[in-house]
Amino acid sequence: MPLEELLPAFLESRRIELDALLDAVASNDLAAVREIAHQMKDVGGPYGFAAISLIGADIDQAAQRPDKRRLLDLVQEYADYLSRMRFTA
Repeated sequence: MPLEELLPAFLESRRIELDALLDAVASNDLAAVREIAHQMKDVGGPYGFAAISLIGADIDQAAQRPDKRRLLDLVQEYADYLSRMRFTA
């Protein structure tokens, strides 16, 4: 299947992922935050979205410390990044 056909579902999955990340941060579930961050690190590159992988790595580090302020900033950065993404076939 061509990449262009996979992108809409990929982007929708990232938005669902963001919702789960927001819930995990709000409930201070750092284990869930780290799990989601690991998924982000794995999925960004193959689809050509290295920024997702990089933000995921940063989120993972902030959750390990834990640095709540940095974590909130990074989640907002991810939300902003996703809000700018558009795909038109």
